[in-house]
Amino acid sequence: MSNSNSLGCGTAILFFIVFAIGILILESCADDEKNEVAKPSVVVDGQDGYLIQNTFLAIDEESFDELISYYIADNGDAIIRMMENGRVFAGSKGEMVTVIDSGFTQSYIEIISTGMRGYVESELVRSKVEE
Repeated sequence: MSNSNSLGCGTAILFFIVFAIGILILESCADDEKNEVAKPSVVVDGQDGYLIQNTFLAIDEESFDELISYYIADNGDAIIRMMENGRVFAGSKGEMVTVIDSGFTQSYIEIISTGMRGYVESELVRSKVEE
């Protein structure tokens, strides 16, 4: 009978260990899902989002293409001239925007606080701002 009790006790301990490991695995999966939900996501047509960094917005697609060329060439003077001509304006990190037309590389947005509209790199508009 002593062997039977030892076997039963060992089985109970083994069952408890397997159960505890299962709970730890489930909690780990739940934490991963929470982290995924917490990440900022891409904002599409009609949704509100935020600018995730200070940036310039161009008033039309032609100006946007020109602005990107100046970014790549590191030509800050040309960007300033675009601002002076009214073809580019500044947007601040954390400003709430509405996406009017989203694209792979650029999105047409409206800054909610000012009503100003312009083109910006799509990657700069997200569902929330990370600190």
